[in-house]
Amino acid sequence: YITNILGEPISEKQKEEVEDKQLEKRSEFKKEKKDFLSFTDFQNEVRNLYFEQGNAQKWYNQERKNHSNWPSAPNITYKSKGWEGWSELVNKENFLKKSFLSFVDFQNEVKKLYPENGSVMRWYNQEQKNHPDWPSSPDKIYKDKGWGNWLELIGLEKKEFLSFIDFQNEVKKIYPEDGGDVGKWYSKEQKNHSNWPSTPDRAYKSKGWEGWPELVNKENFLKKSFLSFADFKNEVKKLYPGNGDVQKWYHQERKKHSNWTSYPGKIYKDKGWENWSELVNKENFLKKSFLSFVDFQNEVKKLYPEDGGDVYKWYSQEQKNHSNWPSTPSQKYKDKGWENWPTLISKKKKK
Repeated sequence: YITNILGEPISEKQKEEVEDKQLEKRSEFKKEKKDFLSFTDFQNEVRNLYFEQGNAQKWYNQERKNHSNWPSAPNITYKSKGWEGWSELVNKENFLKKSFLSFVDFQNEVKKLYPENGSVMRWYNQEQKNHPDWPSSPDKIYKDKGWGNWLELIGLEKKEFLSFIDFQNEVKKIYPEDGGDVGKWYSKEQKNHSNWPSTPDRAYKSKGWEGWPELVNKENFLKKSFLSFADFKNEVKKLYPGNGDVQKWYHQERKKHSNWTSYPGKIYKDKGWENWSELVNKENFLKKSFLSFVDFQNEVKKLYPEDGGDVYKWYSQEQKNHSNWPSTPSQKYKDKGWENWPTLISKKKKK
């Protein structure tokens, strides 16, 4: 339309100016038509409320709804009145614009000013506001330029640590089986060990470090490969001694097998897993059909030889030949007639 009126093409700059004016009319005059704060007052209000986290523009769009004197398009309203950008509005660093000290100079300055007590990071976050050439996120700015961690920054952490093997052995001895997230547990426990690094992933990079789960011999499901369920089940069945709690036995035995998972229920879910009893072909009383106690007892009495000796030992062998005999009749027939092994094969009727 504009080109048609002028009779000649317009420049990109002219297009931008026209678009800015159109946006300004739509956003400021059509919708708002309000008197806004001066840029200084506006910026102060915004900075007081912004909590230094997240995308400044997204936060502003939500927060603005609570302030009738904040414009919906501050970049247009305050253009040429102090506006620089969203990062500058909330005093957040614009890494693309800002220049910082070299890491060596930065570290030297920080070490001189640090009061030698308290959390380094907390102190830094307050002190950094007094130094325009200190970044608010030094770990990002100085990544691969010398940054290690907060303690190393102020020269507190010792660089002589245990060898990785000795370090891992110490950690494994202390880490509780139900310790949960290894990284979180380590962050707390590390404070009690001067020869443990605060960032072992950096200290032992290329020296044995694989990950937090591997550090304590906990499985990393994202990395590890396990047997197929059929092969896994066959291996377990061959080794299971045939008695005792399957799960307890498994967790001890698993330590000898790097390709056995500590959580078969998770790894083999929908791949054949049912439960611990099924894993070793142990009876699942909820599924299997057995004889009534009377019929069961009658069958046992008929087959038990008079000189059969210990009833339990005889039964444990004979039971394998009868799919409808439970391996633990004391559990299956509890409160259904079971008393004990001698009475099971007694030919005397109860009075």
